[in-house]
Amino acid sequence: MKKRLAMLLAALMLVSCLSPAFAEEGEQAQTDYERWGSYLNWTDWQKAEAFHNWDDERWDAYWYGTYDYDAGVYRAGCLELEQNDEAMTDWEADQGVYFQDFVQMGAYGTWTDAQKDQAFEQWTNLRWEAYWQAYYDSYDWPDYSQYEADSDSFDSDWYGRMAVDDGWEEQIRQEKADMGMPYPDGVNVTLNGEYLDFGGPAPVAVENRTMVPVRAFLETLGAKVDYQNGVISAVLENGDTLEMRMDSTILTCVRGDKIGEIDMGVTPWAKGQRTYIPARFAGEAMGLSVAWDSTYQVAHFTDWEKIVSGLDGRFTVLNAMLGAERERIDMEQTYAIDSTASGAVTLYGETERENGTATLSAGAKGLLQGGKLDLTYGLKLDLGSLREMLTAQMDEATLSALELLSDFQVQLRGDLGEGMFYLKGNQLDKLPDSPIPANVWLAMDMGQSIDVDALYESIYTALEGQPAPTVGGLLAGSYGRLDYAYGGMAPCARVLDAAAPLEILFGDANFKTATAGNTTTYTLNMDALKLAARLRELTADETDRVGIDAVLALLTGDLKTDYALTVRMRDNKLLDCKLSGDVRLPASFTQSIPIALSFNLSIDGEHISGEYAVKGDYIGKVEMKMDIKVTESSRSVPTAPAAGEKVLDLEALTGTSPAGGLSTAMEKGLSMAAGLLK
Repeated sequence: MKKRLAMLLAALMLVSCLSPAFAEEGEQAQTDYERWGSYLNWTDWQKAEAFHNWDDERWDAYWYGTYDYDAGVYRAGCLELEQNDEAMTDWEADQGVYFQDFVQMGAYGTWTDAQKDQAFEQWTNLRWEAYWQAYYDSYDWPDYSQYEADSDSFDSDWYGRMAVDDGWEEQIRQEKADMGMPYPDGVNVTLNGEYLDFGGPAPVAVENRTMVPVRAFLETLGAKVDYQNGVISAVLENGDTLEMRMDSTILTCVRGDKIGEIDMGVTPWAKGQRTYIPARFAGEAMGLSVAWDSTYQVAHFTDWEKIVSGLDGRFTVLNAMLGAERERIDMEQTYAIDSTASGAVTLYGETERENGTATLSAGAKGLLQGGKLDLTYGLKLDLGSLREMLTAQMDEATLSALELLSDFQVQLRGDLGEGMFYLKGNQLDKLPDSPIPANVWLAMDMGQSIDVDALYESIYTALEGQPAPTVGGLLAGSYGRLDYAYGGMAPCARVLDAAAPLEILFGDANFKTATAGNTTTYTLNMDALKLAARLRELTADETDRVGIDAVLALLTGDLKTDYALTVRMRDNKLLDCKLSGDVRLPASFTQSIPIALSFNLSIDGEHISGEYAVKGDYIGKVEMKMDIKVTESSRSVPTAPAAGEKVLDLEALTGTSPAGGLSTAMEKGLSMAAGLLK
C-alpha cells in the first residue's frame, strides 16, 4: 500500500478511535446513495452485498437519502424492495431445506473449486444467506476464527466472480493501474506491500498457480541465481539454497544440514527467453507467507519477521510493558477477592430534577486458594425513572427477568480437587419452572476431580514456552496472517495501517524514560497540539495533503484531547500503571452535538480501578466504574455449608446431573485455553 494512503488512513483512524460514531448515519446515507445510485439500477451482486451486510439502520439511511434526491425513484425502488421482501418470505418457508446445504457441504473453507463453481452458478442470493446463517449457528467459541476466515474467503471469491460476471474487467483494470500495479492487464506480485516489476512480461496464472520469471523474482528477494545445464540454483542471503531442474516438479531446499523437498505440481517452463516457476512454493521455501487476492489477481508475499521487527522497533516502550514477567499464583496462599462494577445511563430533562437515570451494579466477593473457592456474586438493576419508558414494549417474560435482576445474589462454594460444589441463591425459586427453593444450599457432585496443581503447572509451562507478546506480533496476528487478500491491499499493509494511529498515540517518541536504580518510569503526556505535531512529523514527506490537513485543522481547532500514561517497572515486573484522558468532540465533527469522553485506569499491585464516561450535550450520559482488589489472606476457605445448614441434592431435585455439564465445560475451556496459548 502506498505510504500516502497508509498515513491518511492513520490520521483518520486516530480521530475515529477517540470517539464513537454518533453522526455516522447521516454521512452514510449520502455516501451509500452517491456510491450505489438508484436501487432500480443495482446489479445482482450489489443487491446481494446489501442484503448480506447492511443492517436495518443502514437501509433506513439509504432510503432516506434516496428520497432527498428523487421521491419518484424512492417510491419505485421501495416497490421493488417489497417484491424482494416477498421473495425472502417465500425463502423463509423453505429455509429448513436450504439449511441442509451446510450439513451436506460443510465449512466453506473445505469446499473444492468444483463445489464453489457449482454453488456460484446455481445458488440464489437467499440460498447463500441460508447457508451462512446455518454455518454461523453451528459454531462453538473455539471454532469462531474458522467461521471468520471462511466468511472473508467467501467475500473475496464473491467479489472476484461478480466483477467478472457483471463486465467489470475494464473497471478492475483501471483500479489496478490507479493502485500502481505494473501489470494492470495481468497477474501482479508484491513483496511486503511493494509491487514487483520484473521488467518484462507479466507473471501469468497457470492451473491456479502464479508463475513468475525465476531469475527476476528470486533476485528481487535477495537471492543469487545461477542456471547451468538445466538446473536452476539460488543462494539466499542467509546461506540457504534452492534448486530446481527444468524436467522435474521437485524444489529442493537446503538449510544448514537439513534437506527438504517440495512438489510444485508443475515443472519450470520457458517462455520468450525466460524461465517461469510457481511463485508460492519458492516464496514459502524462503520463509515468506503468501496471500492471494482473487479479485485483483495479486499474489502478496510477506516477510512477517521483517515486518514485525520493524514495527517493534517503533514500540519498544509498549513492548517493555507487554513483556513484563507474569507472577505465578501461590497455590498454598489464600486470596481475598473484592470486585465491583457499575454502570449508569442518564437522559437529561429540561431541568436537572427531570433527569432520568437507570443503574446496574455487579460484584464478586470471597476467597480463593488453589482449587478451593467461596465466592458471592451479586447483581442489582434499578431502572429508576426510566422504567416506564424502557419497559413499555416488553413482554411478561422479559419483565420477570428484570425483576430478578433487581436484586440477584448467588453464593458458590467448593473444591475442584474433590469435584464437589454447593450453590445457593436468593431468587432461584423465581426462575421459570424452578423446583429450587431460595436461600437453600444445593449439592452438586461433578462426578470427577481435577488435579489443580497439575493444571496450573501445565498452564505456566505453556506460557513460559511462549515468547513475550509484542505490538508487532499482536498486530500481525490480528490483521495479517492470512492466506488470502482482498481490495488489492497486501495483508502487511493492513497491519501497517493499524500500527500508524497507534504510533501517533503511543509511539516511542511520545514517551519520556527515567531510571533510578533498578526502577524505570515511563511517562507520556499528550494533547491535541502534540498529536498534530506527531502527525506532521510522520507525514512530512507526503505530497497529497488534503486529508492530512483536514485532520490537522481539527486537532489544532475545536477538538480538545488530553491523555497521560505513567508506568513504573522494576526487574522487568510491573509495579503500577496509571492512564487517564479527556476528549471533547465539537459539533462540527460529530455533525450533531458536542460530545465529551473521559477515562481513568489505575493498576497498583493487587488493586485495579477504572472509570469511563461519555456525555452528549443536551441528551445524556453513560458512566461506568470498576474496582478490583486481590489481597493475601490468612483465612481458610470454606468449601461446604456450615454444620446445621439445610442442603438439598441438585440431581435429586431436578433429575439432571451436573457431571456431564462439567465434562463438556472442561473440554471447551481447555480447547479455548489451548487456542489462546497457541
